[in-house]
Amino acid sequence: MREIEGRTALIIGGGGGIGRGIALALAGEGMRIVVADIEADSAETVAAELAASGAEASAETVDVSDTGAVEALAERCFERHGGVDVLCNNAGVVGHTPIGP
Repeated sequence: MREIEGRTALIIGGGGGIGRGIALALAGEGMRIVVADIEADSAETVAAELAASGAEASAETVDVSDTGAVEALAERCFERHGGVDVLCNNAGVVGHTPIGP
C-alpha cells in the first residue's frame, strides 16, 4: 500500500457530513488536507478543527458548478502543495429537473 503521510488530499464538499468525515480520517493518517466547500464558513470551521488536532489544513471556497472556479482551485493546490494526491469529489449538486412524469 502506498504511504499517504505528508501527501495532499483535496476534499471538495468537505465542509460537513461525509466530506468532513473523510477529511478527519485522512488527516488522522497524516495527510495535508485542503477542505473545499461552497460555504466558506463550513470549510473554514472544518479546517480549523483539523488544525486544532495537529493536522496541516486549509480552507477554500468553490462552486463546483463553475468550471473556472474549479480550475482556479486546482491551480492554487498545485502552486501551494505541488499537486493533489487524493481527490474526493464529495460535493452534492441538486438540479431543478423533475424526476417523474
